Amino acid sequence: YQKDLEISRKHLGDDHVHVATTQYNMANVHVIMMNTEEARRLFWRCAEVYEQVYGAQHSNTVNAQIKACVVSPFGLVVVVVLALIIVVSLYFIIIVTYSLLSWFGGRVCSWARLGVDWPAEL
Repeated sequence: YQKDLEISRKHLGDDHVHVATTQYNMANVHVIMMNTEEARRLFWRCAEVYEQVYGAQHSNTVNAQIKACVVSPFGLVVVVVLALIIVVSLYFIIIVTYSLLSWFGGRVCSWARLGVDWPAEL
């Protein structure tokens, strides 16, 4: 990627989409290598170029901005905490739903065996 970046910058300039895409790819490699500072710098740089070329609401711009935020150690903590909150919430929803269905289903089965219709209060 480094050689591609040098050639692209020389012929296209720093603010070209191809240069930004190469920086984006390099940033992903830096993430894998746990070099978060360089990755975040590259993600922000390509986000700036994407914003100039595509606009602030474009998916490439937003994606690069999100990755720049998530790459930081604090960003990773936030993502992990949010993921845990979602998992725990889903777990409780499943448990409560199962419990209610078991209780409610048991009541329906008991009443059906007795030949009794649903009680009016339910």
